Formats: sequence, C-alpha cells, structure tokens
Amino acid sequence: MSIRRTSATAVTVSILAGIVIGLLGELALSSAGNAMVIPPLSLPITLATLALILVLVAIPIRRSLVGKSKKPINPFSAVRVVAAAKASALAGGLFAGLGTGVLFYLFTRTISPPIDSWVSVIATAVGGIILLIAGLVVEHLCVLPPTDDDETTETIDQPA
Repeated sequence: MSIRRTSATAVTVSILAGIVIGLLGELALSSAGNAMVIPPLSLPITLATLALILVLVAIPIRRSLVGKSKKPINPFSAVRVVAAAKASALAGGLFAGLGTGVLFYLFTRTISPPIDSWVSVIATAVGGIILLIAGLVVEHLCVLPPTDDDETTETIDQPA
C-alpha cells in the first residue's frame, strides 16, 4: 500500500477554494439582502483542539518508528492516523481560506461590522492554519525512516 504525502498543490487549491467560497458566499448573501455568516468562536477552538489531538495520537507512532518505544503499533491504526492527517491538512486549508475570504469581504464593506466579528473571522483563519500545519507535521511523523533498499522516501509504504 502506498500513500503519498499531501502535495503543496492540493493545499494551495484547498486554501484558494476556501477564499473563493468565503468571499463569494458573503457577497451572495449581502446581494440577496441577508445577514453575514460569521463563524462562531467555538470553531477555531475546535480546530485547534483537533490539531492537538492529532499530534498527540501521532507521537506514539513516531516513537515506535524510531525505536524509542518497545510497544508495537497496529499498522491499521497508523494508516488511519495518516489518513486523518491528510484530511486535516486539506480541511485546515479550507477553513483558513474561508476565514481569509470572509476577512477580504469585511475589508470591502463601507460600514465596519462589530469588533467581535473581526475577531471570530481572524480566529477561524488562524485555527485553520493550525490544523493545516498539524496535519502536515503528523504526516511527517508517520513516515517510515528510509532503509538501505529504499530508493525514494516520497511515499509512505507501510506506516508503522
């Protein structure tokens, strides 16, 4: 089984998609006469908590890979952690872009919304960046160290 790391192109596309969705969504809502959708403050807290949990789950896998732990790791759970890391990286990029797109929209308004709207949107973008970075770091933590017969380390052949 071969799992490739999340590419920079995929991360960039997810960020750009989030920006477009956030900006055009808010423009569509305002042109229809509806109120803005401001993400709640619980969203960035949830994103950061998810990032922390993901890193904490990956640490025992990394310890097992580098030989610092005597306890073997189930390879199926390691693959699940890598899949969750890939999904978190892409979702984090999407949320970071979404917050950035809404922030761009806030800059174009003639009447500035309340300060708590700004805080919530900026915190959502930061929470998305935290989740994106955590996903990429966890992918790196779950890579098997290269052996003598490996020609490339670009793929994750058998995570843990």
